Amino acid sequence: MNPDGSIDEKKLDPVAQQAYQYAIEFYEKDHLLTRDQRSILAKTYSTVSYATLGLGWGTFFAVTSIPFYRQKIRTGSTKGTNVGIAMLFGIGAMMLTSPYFAIKTYNWQLEKLRQKDNACYEVASMLKPGETTKWMLYYQLTMDSPEHIMKDPRSKAAAELRTKTLYSGRDPMGLYSGPRAEMSKRRRELELEKRQQQQQGVAPPAQPSEPAETQDETYEFKSVTPTDDDPFAEPAQEGKKWSSAWDRVREENGTQSSQSASSWDRLRSQSTIPNIGSSSPSASTPEGNSASQSDFDKLLDQERHQSDELENSKW
Repeated sequence: MNPDGSIDEKKLDPVAQQAYQYAIEFYEKDHLLTRDQRSILAKTYSTVSYATLGLGWGTFFAVTSIPFYRQKIRTGSTKGTNVGIAMLFGIGAMMLTSPYFAIKTYNWQLEKLRQKDNACYEVASMLKPGETTKWMLYYQLTMDSPEHIMKDPRSKAAAELRTKTLYSGRDPMGLYSGPRAEMSKRRRELELEKRQQQQQGVAPPAQPSEPAETQDETYEFKSVTPTDDDPFAEPAQEGKKWSSAWDRVREENGTQSSQSASSWDRLRSQSTIPNIGSSSPSASTPEGNSASQSDFDKLLDQERHQSDELENSKW
């Protein structure tokens, strides 16, 4: 092989050299075909393939049925026929007659191509009738995908294809080839460029600005109050506030409600704020404490007298 990837014909044996020249000649005729011509060849090879298949299976069933027919004539019934021997005869007949049917069908289609398209006829005349299925798939594929057309045997791309083994280049998961591999490769290249720019002191490219909708968005953070952790605290509501149904009635009648806060707020205020402006002495003063104590003693004496009177009345 030459440094440019081409094959040195002098180093090839006569058989390989003949095959190499045959491949070059086929390439020079094949790569000139148009899409319509490839469609014609695909239909031609499809006709030959299915005709050969149908005639082969027809021969199989015909030969396989001969032992059953013979047994039917001799005994009046197909019982006792050796099925294995009958199938072996059928398979053998199919293998022997299929090449004959392929040649006859291929020559019939070649004659039609001669009258229809000379370029297709020249390509088809180079190929063998026994490979009709392979060429049917080839022209069906290259008809819609030109990138799969046979490469020039003298090119470097063809040399790389010849050096590949059975399992080389296979990537069923798409880890090393395909869109996902290309995306990951591009991502690594961008990261490498960014790292190099940081090492050289060059500012990285500016990121695209955010849409105007996201730029105009503002967020308000409310301060947390001690009542936020209270599970019984009633949330403040905008508009009219009523603590009870009576307050709602007062509001409808035009009467101001004295209870504007929630029930829990009123309980907190009553427990923490002392009564201001009342005529009675404050409970926190000594006079207030003594007055309340004397009242309590009087009530206790009355209860005792009432209980004694009840006991005496029973007796």
